[in-house]
Amino acid sequence: MAAEPILENCEGITHLIAKSATEIHKGDLVGYSSGWVRANSYAVPGASVTATIPAQYIAMESITPKEADGAKSIQVCKRCTLYNSDANYTAADYPLYLYGAATATGAHTETRNTVSGYLVQLVGRSISTTRCVLAIGVIREWEVFLTPDTYDTSAAPGLGSVDAGWAGPQWAAADEIYFKGRLPSNLVSTVEEASVILDSVNASAGTAGTTIVAAFDGPTTTAVSNVEDTGTAGTSLDWAQTDANDKILVVDVSSTFDSGLWFPERNFCLLFDGQSITGAAQVIGLQLRGWVVDPA
Repeated sequence: MAAEPILENCEGITHLIAKSATEIHKGDLVGYSSGWVRANSYAVPGASVTATIPAQYIAMESITPKEADGAKSIQVCKRCTLYNSDANYTAADYPLYLYGAATATGAHTETRNTVSGYLVQLVGRSISTTRCVLAIGVIREWEVFLTPDTYDTSAAPGLGSVDAGWAGPQWAAADEIYFKGRLPSNLVSTVEEASVILDSVNASAGTAGTTIVAAFDGPTTTAVSNVEDTGTAGTSLDWAQTDANDKILVVDVSSTFDSGLWFPERNFCLLFDGQSITGAAQVIGLQLRGWVVDPA
């Protein structure tokens, strides 16, 4: 019979109501998925989306599926020293990560995830072969601002032009503007904002579309398709603001970064296809905002 772990020096203690019919063991990492369950870095991107369950707490007691009636709570903490006589950590001061498997296990591991789409969440470090310190970080907002790629089909490709101090490619006709980037390894949840920011050069009657290609790195020597995911194409997009000269305009392109694409360590290249416009608009950049889970 496996030894039950011993939790010492617990901090940030609180109580959570376990999801109905779930199973949680003492020492498990716990996250939220329509209720509090065992955390899991496992993910299946694409059409059949399975999202990760980031760790937010450490269970200080166990509960069985029969006991978990949707009203019974368990005690949890944010930080502790965990002793387990059955543990076999490699050595002291070794990093520990949230484990991923097809079913939520709540376990931690010394192996950093390399599987495409899996969450990489640092949850602690070993202090001996049988002890570790588990410390769960916070989920916080993440944002990045990407300037247009040097390749575009505007009137001044690469170099761009300037209007009222704003530099970048100018959308003046059927121009194609590109943005490329990479989503962080500790990304969780779905996209909160994806917006193309423009400077109006007396712009009106704008119509734009978006397409995207996205792919993970090949974790080994196995090649990965460079069009692994194509998101959701945007059509007939317009800025939210009233047409006017010398104003900042915002076009919502978040639908393109759909739930099957928005996964950790995914590379992407977004095409903003300015299909028609009266006047012009200076393309300033792409604003992305979402959620990441930090180490403690």
